[in-house]
Amino acid sequence: PVPDPKHRIRIELVRWLRAELGRPPALAHRRFIIILHAHLMTDEAANALLKTLEEPQEQTAFILTSDIPSALPDTIRSRCRTVRFASLAPGVLARHLTQHLACSVEQARLAAAVGQGSMARALRFLAAPTAVLPGPVVEFLAQPGSEAALLKALGELGQPAQSSLTEALLLVFREMLRRRLGLDSPLLAQNPALAARADRSGLGYLVRALAYLLERD
Repeated sequence: PVPDPKHRIRIELVRWLRAELGRPPALAHRRFIIILHAHLMTDEAANALLKTLEEPQEQTAFILTSDIPSALPDTIRSRCRTVRFASLAPGVLARHLTQHLACSVEQARLAAAVGQGSMARALRFLAAPTAVLPGPVVEFLAQPGSEAALLKALGELGQPAQSSLTEALLLVFREMLRRRLGLDSPLLAQNPALAARADRSGLGYLVRALAYLLERD
């Protein structure tokens, strides 16, 4: 399910969950707690959940889902085992969006590029672009510009969240790599300056840049 961009998982829900954990499983020997879109937890909720994760029950397993894991506190991530799911191909995402949503082919292809293999992220971008990427990046995607212009716009954000900067740069460099490998890139198709930069960039440079950014994702 695609959450409301304004929705947050609040501490009251975690308190209720902790109360439920005080009761033994009723129908089975093991119990699974699934928290969808875990990155939407408030700081208070994350701190309360951390106390539960630090003292795990043998018969209880937690599953936290997120397509923005970098938005989760490091204290939460360090106590989880990461399971990455295979990304969906941009063509698959775009076809689904055009078939099931009232959006143009161009919008669907751009959302698929921003989705980076995640249907949830693509849907969230269509519903509220600035909830996925900083405003300057959204404007950059809508109008042709250069990589330097994007970096300048990001620098004018003041003190943006590190995750927002990382996500934006990951998107740009992934699309540059796709172009360099001869693959279709809706983002660069409408951005000649960035396409030219991709054509001039070496594969080694782009791979190293992505590896550096992924370490911080």
